[in-house]
Amino acid sequence: MPLQNRFEALDLAGEVGEDVVESPPMRSHRKRQLAPRFQTTSDKKEIRVIIVGDFLLGGTEGPICKLDPHHRELCSLPGAQIRDITPQPRALNRLLPTADLPDSSMTPRKKLQGLVAATITPMTPDGQVNLLVIRQYVDYLVSKQNVKSVFVNGTTGEGLSLSIQERKRLAEEWVCQGKDKLDHVIIQVGALSLPESQELARHAAAIGASGIAVIAPFFFKPTNKDELIAFLEKVASEAPAVPFYYYHIPPLTGVKIRIEELLDGIKERIPSFQGVKFSSTDLLDLAQCINKNKREQFEFLYGVDEQLLSALAIGADGAVGSTYNYLGGKTNLMLQAFAKPDLALARKYQFLTGEFLNFVIKLGTVVSS
Repeated sequence: MPLQNRFEALDLAGEVGEDVVESPPMRSHRKRQLAPRFQTTSDKKEIRVIIVGDFLLGGTEGPICKLDPHHRELCSLPGAQIRDITPQPRALNRLLPTADLPDSSMTPRKKLQGLVAATITPMTPDGQVNLLVIRQYVDYLVSKQNVKSVFVNGTTGEGLSLSIQERKRLAEEWVCQGKDKLDHVIIQVGALSLPESQELARHAAAIGASGIAVIAPFFFKPTNKDELIAFLEKVASEAPAVPFYYYHIPPLTGVKIRIEELLDGIKERIPSFQGVKFSSTDLLDLAQCINKNKREQFEFLYGVDEQLLSALAIGADGAVGSTYNYLGGKTNLMLQAFAKPDLALARKYQFLTGEFLNFVIKLGTVVSS
């Protein structure tokens, strides 16, 4: 890689930007990886960049690295579009696309199916988010539970109890540590505030998340389908190239708009709509959704772990749940038994999950336990 990499950047006045010089490699605090720093030649300010999509620093070979200032982790991010420069030098406002970058949109997307772990947010004894264990967490899910997809900042992860910055840092770390290990990293970006939800959606797109999910606002609740879709549409539009999932969990949100009704014509309003995390015991609604939307190829992930076998029987593609963090191996055996089909064995594994959850619920909520 040449020592000096020049790219053209246009500021608001349309002037040509500055040269960018690659500084000596900087080693991460974990001493695992090397990554370059970049400085502008005029003021020598260090800049941090996220490379995504059709944007690339001229002369570099492949995506460069992102330095996360919060925990100094260095990781390589696959393509999307430039979203953030911090601090932003005067003449660096937007980058010109390069012609030779491979088109990442041509890569076939893996279907979201099977088990998806609703991740727990690890905390330090003093109540800070513990990002240092995410790498170990990823390896544990893959090697011990055979679970290769995650749902971050959801109910189990207590996302709505975290600050926006904490949610961003968690999302970044899961995407970073899941690279080449996880099939999907879905980020739950819903919030009571629409601007905050939109901000989180933009951020998830910038860091290369596999998809975003949005929970319905649950204080001032949408009272009908049109109000709910209007909210979802405004969030999805901030990340139009990222698969979008609605997170349906009426026991917690109190939003009981039937999904069968919601899905009617939703692709016309939200082109990126991909499916539903369905955390309701209303299996009639789920069955109608699956039966009426076969052509759309939506993905339906069930979110009530103790009833997963019933959802599989009516056509669910997989499941998102907290128990797959530690019972993923057993639940995968249930999926295998169901596929054979050996329903007696599948029921055996489902009953084991039910017995475990019955015990845990007596201790408190699944999250706090």
